[in-house]
Amino acid sequence: MKVQTILVHIAVLCFLLCLSVDRVSGQEKKLVCYFPNWTQYRPAPGTFKVKDIDPFLCTHLVFAFSKVVNNFLRGYEYNDDTSWRQFNALKNSNPQLKTLLGVGGYSHGAAPFTAMVATAGNRKTFIDSTIQLLRTRGFDGLDFDWEYPGDSVASDKQNFAILLREFRTAVQEEASRTGRPPLLLAAAVAAGITRAEKAYDVPALNQYLDFVSIMTYDYHGTWEKVTGLASPLAAPAGDDLNVESTVQWYMGQGLTPQKLVMGLPAFGRSWTLASVSDTSVGAPAPTPGTKGRFTGEPGMLSYYEICEYLYRGMTQTLQLDPLGQVAYGNLGNQWVTFENISTLNTKLDYILNNNFAGAMIWSLDHDDFTGAFCAQGRNPLFSAVSSRIKNAGTGSFTTPIVTSAPITAAPTTAAPTTRVPTTPPPTTPPPPPPTTTRRTTRRTTAAPTTVRTPATSPGRAGSPDAPFECPDDKGGYGYYPHPTKCNIYFTCYAFLPIEVSCPFDWNFNPRAQHCEKDYSCGA
Repeated sequence: MKVQTILVHIAVLCFLLCLSVDRVSGQEKKLVCYFPNWTQYRPAPGTFKVKDIDPFLCTHLVFAFSKVVNNFLRGYEYNDDTSWRQFNALKNSNPQLKTLLGVGGYSHGAAPFTAMVATAGNRKTFIDSTIQLLRTRGFDGLDFDWEYPGDSVASDKQNFAILLREFRTAVQEEASRTGRPPLLLAAAVAAGITRAEKAYDVPALNQYLDFVSIMTYDYHGTWEKVTGLASPLAAPAGDDLNVESTVQWYMGQGLTPQKLVMGLPAFGRSWTLASVSDTSVGAPAPTPGTKGRFTGEPGMLSYYEICEYLYRGMTQTLQLDPLGQVAYGNLGNQWVTFENISTLNTKLDYILNNNFAGAMIWSLDHDDFTGAFCAQGRNPLFSAVSSRIKNAGTGSFTTPIVTSAPITAAPTTAAPTTRVPTTPPPTTPPPPPPTTTRRTTRRTTAAPTTVRTPATSPGRAGSPDAPFECPDDKGGYGYYPHPTKCNIYFTCYAFLPIEVSCPFDWNFNPRAQHCEKDYSCGA
């Protein structure tokens, strides 16, 4: 009996210890950052190489991309092997940094993946050779960027799940045999729900991967002939092309918050307007915006290229979509939608409040990495996100961040002339992006199916059960603090309120218009 009792106590102790470790590790937020290997070819000062990476900005760096050739992993560029070694040498400066090798990308195509996952022999060849390559080159793991399983062959979905299971088993066996930490396994997945349904066994993603980065951007782009918000956090009822709907779908399919990494873009999408008389969201724009002088792709601009527009006069037209939390504006007939520090902070509120694993940003080369363009220092976007992620602490984030009243047509009270309401929801999902493109940003088309549920909000004064009413001082738009709770604020969209909760031990700063750590009400 004594022996049995001791064994029971040991089992309980092990369980509690494992649970404790899991809780601690689940609270360590990730910032996953991509380095594209083709940015070395851009003209100066837009040239971006491994030496330009700040090794302290991110917790996880992904080298984009490698490719599958006859079931083996191979580099894309002539100097990838040298770049891999330089990339992993960044850990000499920051030993806490984790590096992963990305495989795939938009221009890779599905055929090499399809052939590799089709048979047990092919999968084993890929898994064994990839583990060897990752170890000899000094990577900490592999990031799958298959765009997208199931697009052409239905069996890809099941075979991809089998590959992940077999890869996880091989990784554990290799770690046990060598005594080294297990290699990390991750994937970047589509935001489009119609595509994701065909592509992913979500419970398998959750079970076999260390984290899953959802590419929650490019909901709208120049494959459409009207302007649109590229990365809206939320949208009016009936329009499911937004981050919140995508995230809810994945979690509804079995992806746990502790594995979910939410994507953020450091680039913007641009259009050439049909007429400067209509600069609204949803304005006719038949052609892509003029290509950036460094990135060189029509319809896409890096943040530092957008800063050039800002300082040339676009500040007079800049607006913030309060529901989508995306900035947009125009300079003449050039119209652009993008993220800035303010909008990223609101999206980080969402990430931290929902206790997601962290954030992913595409990509390092799009930020103002030289500090020469935006007058915000070097890497302003990544620095802002990095600071929030690193200071997230170990608090418990249990309150859902966005709960909204039903959003219908705007009331008869006119909105301010400086803000044009969001375009009506499309009746069909947008067409897929072009099939040919340079390896730049990973594009997605989204068609989520979930709709946010209504919620009540406390009143600003008087009875706590009274609904919050958006004041008319800003025409029914804007941000307002909760009357009694420092960590809650309201976003008003056409007089309809959205309640937002700040992360644990953060409070809403009305002057800064976002949540801040250690901010005191009334300060």
